[in-house]
Parts: sequence; structure tokens; C-alpha cells
Amino acid sequence: INSMLSVSETLLWGILWDEVSVESGSDVTLPCRAPTDLTAVRWSRPELGSDHYVFFYRDRRLYEEYQHPAYRGRVSLVDRGLEHADASVTLRRASFRDTGTYECVTVSSRGHRKRTSEFHCAVISIIKGKVFSVSDPPLSAGRSTADKQTVIFIV
Repeated sequence: INSMLSVSETLLWGILWDEVSVESGSDVTLPCRAPTDLTAVRWSRPELGSDHYVFFYRDRRLYEEYQHPAYRGRVSLVDRGLEHADASVTLRRASFRDTGTYECVTVSSRGHRKRTSEFHCAVISIIKGKVFSVSDPPLSAGRSTADKQTVIFIV
């Protein structure tokens, strides 16, 4: 059985979902565009609680002490980085435990915070090309389905 995360844009029930995929054990980039005067970026997962982040970077420094242990040494800014309004991160060695909701929050030099990206990782099982189960992303209060992006892990 091949393990894989899937990347494409899909129109599902009239809603556009951005899907990111990568083979299990490979690297995946979680995209997040930001203002050019970016001073901080925080990637989080609600499942981890408020004490730990997937990635936290401020004033040209990575704060690993705030990272959840499962993500230490596995997450970094993409090469083009903050100078090019790109707060995307690369998650190395993706595994099924990485399934969940990801949120990117950016802070500008003027102190403005903005939630710029949100992803939900949904686990689906495929046996001989047939989908047997799909976990749909939940909607948070006040958010429309058009604001969601999905990362799908395929078993």
C-alpha cells in the first residue's frame, strides 16, 4: 500500500479546496502569502493547544522553545522567505500524525495581525483506487468554506 498526500485544486460540492499532497516521509510546503513588511509568522494547530506551535519566527529568529516537540527540526521557512512576502513553511518527513488543521498568522511591522492561511488535513483511505472514508474539515464560527484549504493524506 502506497502512502501519499495529494496536491491540487478541487471543486467539491461547489466549494473550491486547495489540496496539498506529498508522499508520506517526503517534504511538503504549506503556502502562506504575507505583507512585505512582515516581522513575525506563527504556524499553529489548534489540536496542539496554545502553548506550542508548529513554527514561530519573530525578528529574524526562530523560537524553537515554543515549537511542539513533534515539529522541532522538521519545519523551516521556504528559501525565498519573509523578504519576498512569503511566510510559507516546509514540513519535512510528513507523516500521518501531521494530520489536522494548520493556521498561518502573520504580523506586520505596524503590528497588524492577519490570519492569512488555514488548512485542514483530512485522512482518506484508498484501496485499489476506491475512496472508503473521507474526513471533512470543520468550519469555525464566522468562517466561510471558501476560506478553507485542505491537505489530504492518502493511505
